[in-house]
Amino acid sequence: MTVLVTCAAATWFMAGLHWFVRVVHYPLFAEVGTDRFIAYHVRHSERTTLVVLPAMAVELATSVWLVVDQPQGTSATLVLAGLALAILT
Repeated sequence: MTVLVTCAAATWFMAGLHWFVRVVHYPLFAEVGTDRFIAYHVRHSERTTLVVLPAMAVELATSVWLVVDQPQGTSATLVLAGLALAILT
């Protein structure tokens, strides 16, 4: 059950982070200006990776774990869909 909770926590963290970036951060790109955009985007990507990569790794690893060792009472279709979505992300 701990793996399931960890996977859900990582998934919810990623969903919240996605909405924060979409609503707050991406609109700020327009304020940078074309002359500084490329450098700004590079820094954005590097720093975002530091936040996103650990959570994505946890989400992917726990998704695989849930498929390999499916908790009793969970749907095989659901854990496979979760893994597919984690891979696609």
